Amino acid sequence: MERSSNLISIVAPAFNEGNGLVPYYEEIKKMLDQTFYSFELIFVNDGSSDQTLEVLKEIKKSDERIGIINLSRNFGKENAVKAGLDHARGEAVVVMDADLEHPPHVLLEMLDQFGKGYDVVFTRAVDRKGQNYIRKKLSSTFYDVINKIAGDGISFRTGDKDFILLSRKAVNALLDLNEYNRFSKGLFKWIGFNSTEVTFEQGERLEGESKWSIKKLAHYSIDAITSFSFVPLRFSSYMGMIVSSISFIYMIYIIVDTIVNGSSVAGFPTLVTLILFLSGVILISLGIMGEYLARIFIEVKKRPIYLIEEYQPSEEVYNKRTYSESKY
Repeated sequence: MERSSNLISIVAPAFNEGNGLVPYYEEIKKMLDQTFYSFELIFVNDGSSDQTLEVLKEIKKSDERIGIINLSRNFGKENAVKAGLDHARGEAVVVMDADLEHPPHVLLEMLDQFGKGYDVVFTRAVDRKGQNYIRKKLSSTFYDVINKIAGDGISFRTGDKDFILLSRKAVNALLDLNEYNRFSKGLFKWIGFNSTEVTFEQGERLEGESKWSIKKLAHYSIDAITSFSFVPLRFSSYMGMIVSSISFIYMIYIIVDTIVNGSSVAGFPTLVTLILFLSGVILISLGIMGEYLARIFIEVKKRPIYLIEEYQPSEEVYNKRTYSESKY
């Protein structure tokens, strides 16, 4: 079905992106002014320590279609995206980075697909410029692992990006998911709906470098796995059965060998080896269970996903719609 002209919301989380925000805004504006859609551009300042907030306020002075959500501290990209989705009022919402690695010209193709009736338009980078071999390999390995263990029939591919267009129906479904530990790529897939995919060549950052260190990516991977799979929890059961089976077979072998051949049982070295091996299995199992328990602990406390220090709505929303203050 064809869509009618409606308000499009762009949600762009920003963390220490002050130097690149003006060219980013100019590129976005140039692209969207070519369409028949009206738009609002919502920046979420995720506790930046540079001049990001000041630059955003200057941009807003020249274009009231800009909305600014200033979080009280750095809550992380996933929670910043949730803040943007909570305040977006468009009939379609695009989530994208504010560093030009997500090329603005792709918006035109995404909006074209939205106009054809798709509720979710995914994107996938076919050429990831500026990423070293090790990082690419780790990314590929992560997707291979999570595809094998993820439940609910969810499938990921190397190059999948959290650069996405969501219809209002899809956004409303996401807003019902208030889990604290969020893996947006998984949630975007989990909600389902009529979807399609757009491929693109990943752009290069104009300023600075990626905020995703190897350590942060490792934490992100753990969040992704624990959010969409129980397989790690089953690791303890599997290891317990394997170790018990091996131990039982070895015990039978020792008994038979001692009775038949009169062999003496190796003492201290065997005992130390077994203790160290079993201790390692136990600690790994406890660590895995601890990861899940920690997330349960965080969820049951029901703390807000983010806190807003300042909100300046876009004029597109402020003039045309009734705005009610967020409970956050």
